[in-house]
Amino acid sequence: MLKIIVAMDQERGIGFNNQLPWSIKEDLKEFKRLTLGHGVIMGRKTMDSIGKALPGRQNYVVTHQSSLPYEHINIVHDINKFFCDKQFSEDLVYVIGGASLYKMALNYVDELIISEVKGTYTCDTFFPSFNEEDFTLNSVVEFSEFTQKRYGRKFK
Repeated sequence: MLKIIVAMDQERGIGFNNQLPWSIKEDLKEFKRLTLGHGVIMGRKTMDSIGKALPGRQNYVVTHQSSLPYEHINIVHDINKFFCDKQFSEDLVYVIGGASLYKMALNYVDELIISEVKGTYTCDTFFPSFNEEDFTLNSVVEFSEFTQKRYGRKFK
């Protein structure tokens, strides 16, 4: 199963200068709770912004490069093949960014977990729009600084 997990502001902003524009401990705690013990797939720039493999998770990094200076990662060259052929051993893999990977993954994921951060921030990277008719809003949970919405795919 594939899921997108993303935090975005009210204008769909997700990043600025390859960093999160906010620091919300409660959202990071929720991200860790959900992703721990599962696979995560990210683009190279997202990997660069994190700076190391996320512990307790199988880390996949999409890149055209043959190697990267990080330990405990799996390099993915063909993202469509990865998604279509389910080239991962975990039962659940979270797509964790960035924007271009989110855009590609929207056609394959079973669920979207969106943390809508309250307010707007200076951003240069945005979560792509998606056809909400393809998804059903299954739950809404209010946190102090964000609202978590879960959307399930209606059909594939």
